[in-house]
Amino acid sequence: FGAAMDGLALPLKEAGALELGRAVAAVHWHEASGVLVECEDGGVIHADAVCLALSLPAMRSLRFNPPLPASNRAALSQLALGQVEKVFVTLERVGEDTSNERAADTQGFASLHLLWTDRPSAEACADRSSWPRNL
Repeated sequence: FGAAMDGLALPLKEAGALELGRAVAAVHWHEASGVLVECEDGGVIHADAVCLALSLPAMRSLRFNPPLPASNRAALSQLALGQVEKVFVTLERVGEDTSNERAADTQGFASLHLLWTDRPSAEACADRSSWPRNL
């Protein structure tokens, strides 16, 4: 995943349009000429737009000028930290027949459901034929 992101970021880095690894102290986002970012090292970055990738605690401690709208502040205060697990799975093609959704998705890869929005029925849980194996 890192190599793919590096490849996508390279043209932006070469054009001087991407800044990585700088600790941000404040974002002034209604500047007439765009956005002004104050860094903790004393540096200042001027940009047309900014995309911040921050942890939740870092986002909460960041100063915004002017302050974020009340709806954004309320949403930010409602977010919670939780445990996230990453599962890396190598899938093999199961064949050309993709008509059986339980066996394969539209690309011929075995289906692996990691998130359910409905509670499965007792019968569906008892039918273990579609459960992932050999992960």
